[in-house]
Amino acid sequence: MKGLKVIEVNKDIKEKDFPAWARNEGYVCLKINNNNRETIEKLFGREIRNFTTVGRPDFFIYKNRKYWFCEFKSKNDKLSIAQIRWFEDNNIPAAVAVVKVNKQKKKVKNYFKDNLGVDF
Repeated sequence: MKGLKVIEVNKDIKEKDFPAWARNEGYVCLKINNNNRETIEKLFGREIRNFTTVGRPDFFIYKNRKYWFCEFKSKNDKLSIAQIRWFEDNNIPAAVAVVKVNKQKKKVKNYFKDNLGVDF
């Protein structure tokens, strides 16, 4: 997985509230769906395989000319195998937005280290 980033969401929000939170933090945030596909691929600079398949992330976010495909995770959630494969198959910068990171950051780090060999 390329360019893994953990975005720390230090308040308890729901996925539907993430775009507003992200904009408040200075990110541009687009929901990944067919309506936004052309815009996202233009910003990303290439076509994305498996754009609408199972495992695709929730959002495309960018800030300061850096971009990530972002999966939103609540306090007790983790990436599925299908989500990990989507990131790997597309070889793209990945981000995981974790709610209440002070409780979750260690869990997320351990999960990526144990399952993907990724340490950050």
